[in-house]
Amino acid sequence: MSAVLLAADLWLLVLLGALAWAALTQPRRLAALADLHPEQRAQRLMRMALAPWALAWMAVSLAFLPTLLVEQGLIGDWCLSRHGGALQACPMHAAHGSDSASCAVVALLVMLLAAVMLMRLSWMVQSALRTAGHLRLVRRTSMQVDGLPVHFVEGDGNLALALCLPTPQVVISAQVRRALDARELRALIEHERAHLARRDGYAALVLHIATSLLPPRARDTLRAAWQLAVEQSCDCIAAYRAGTLATSSALLKCARLHAAQATRLSPVGVSGFGDSEIAARVRFLLEPPRLRAESGGWSMSFWLWALPLALVLHELGEFALLPLVR
Repeated sequence: MSAVLLAADLWLLVLLGALAWAALTQPRRLAALADLHPEQRAQRLMRMALAPWALAWMAVSLAFLPTLLVEQGLIGDWCLSRHGGALQACPMHAAHGSDSASCAVVALLVMLLAAVMLMRLSWMVQSALRTAGHLRLVRRTSMQVDGLPVHFVEGDGNLALALCLPTPQVVISAQVRRALDARELRALIEHERAHLARRDGYAALVLHIATSLLPPRARDTLRAAWQLAVEQSCDCIAAYRAGTLATSSALLKCARLHAAQATRLSPVGVSGFGDSEIAARVRFLLEPPRLRAESGGWSMSFWLWALPLALVLHELGEFALLPLVR
């Protein structure tokens, strides 16, 4: 059994367990983030989405670290003493293991999962590019607002979008432009500029891929919470640059236009202005709640525990993989 197959099997086992844990603990963790600033909340929510994947990669790396250190002669091999010199009794020593059909099937599932993820990402990128391509075909007028390309497209559709692909730009429909006064239009543009500066379109692609294996309810809840945090963060930037009242008024006017529109153009990777959680966003601007600062990140002392943790994970990996290689 090759080390790659064993690593793939262990990675999938850890990933599935981490995803289940993430779904079960999500309500409590979301409640703990409610009083964070939107910028910090968005970062924490993104980390929540990526955590199961990062945990799987970290677990596999640490689990196979002792095997690598043994092969380099840096530490002694305790597996020899525990198994009476029979390395094949420990599946973590891949070079001495035996082929197993069940292990190969699990590895095949990992490859299929990777292929599906890549296809999903490709589809979302192509959808965003098609949106940008369609908008280029519409009659429009363009202008530069502090170096940002802003395009005003003709028609009665309700559009206020930040496109990160193929190049950063803002697209606003003529209907929205007519509905807003000068200060409100400035607030809208500054909001979309904030999306582009933060690269929220790319982050949305990553978030949708990272949450695609969660149960539907947990997946949709996490995506909605992240979207609200991102929008509130950009609202705060727009309010700082164009005024709180102008930003709130622009949100309400765009929300009314959205409510009157049957279809909406908002693929993944394209940030809209007034199409999500308007009441919560306006209330946050006009009545800012008391927010707490985020505590510090991981302590550097974690890395002092890396080798002991690697030994523990090595043993757990042996326990998890034995049924697959026998």
